[in-house]
Amino acid sequence: MSVTAHAIERWIERVAPVAWAEAEAAMLAAAPIVDRAAAIGCSVVIIGNGARLVLDGATVVTVLGKGMVKTGWRLRPPAPRYAGNGVG
Repeated sequence: MSVTAHAIERWIERVAPVAWAEAEAAMLAAAPIVDRAAAIGCSVVIIGNGARLVLDGATVVTVLGKGMVKTGWRLRPPAPRYAGNGVG
């Protein structure tokens, strides 16, 4: 597994404002899961803190914060949940 510089920047921006090395280490800790997911063709892995690691093969290319979803090439926050709309 490898992690791009862009993915590290997105981790710091969207998940936790930590040092570069700490962000990289947090993603590398998920290497066993990422490697298994990549082997079966997954493009996104959700890790324990809710962050989504977006993959190109076994390379983490970007990171989505908890609750962010990827639709096509655009990112959007989750839809709001209102009482009485049948959701939640």
